[in-house]
Amino acid sequence: MLVRVKDLPSGWGSVPEGESGFDWTVRPKACEWVLTTPARFPTEDLAVAVFTDGSSVFASSFSQRVYRVKGKSASWRLDQLRKHLGNCGKFTFTNDQGTEKHRISEVSFPAFGEDSIAVRDTIVWTDGNTYTDDSVYVAVRGATIRFMSTGSATPLPGGELEQLVRASMSRLPD
Repeated sequence: MLVRVKDLPSGWGSVPEGESGFDWTVRPKACEWVLTTPARFPTEDLAVAVFTDGSSVFASSFSQRVYRVKGKSASWRLDQLRKHLGNCGKFTFTNDQGTEKHRISEVSFPAFGEDSIAVRDTIVWTDGNTYTDDSVYVAVRGATIRFMSTGSATPLPGGELEQLVRASMSRLPD
């Protein structure tokens, strides 16, 4: 079900996933929904895969996370994301590394699973550097799958991201 290294463009490799290891805040607080499921709704990770093109410190990366929000349906998570996107087109994220300014919106992407939504998050760091995250959330069989492509200038081209989502979805067991 997960994306494999051979699904990615030439030169990409897998990397171990690490914990963020820092505290953070989002302002306005309700906008944390567009980044993650708030802590008051416990999640259960079912699978995680992380890859990088390894080109530099500012390498592009791709990750896939399959998870459940305990006591909630997968579509509920996507509904919460849609609900908060309307009020969270712009917000700030602050941690011990500094403050990021986010601009996030829904983007066009083919439908997958029982429900899906794609978003683009353009982020400006404290030092002025900009990067972009494209995420596709898919609700399927009680789980949410988040595919995320991150790049220092741009994420994977939309066609490549779509191919990775298709490859992963094609491997879901019946």
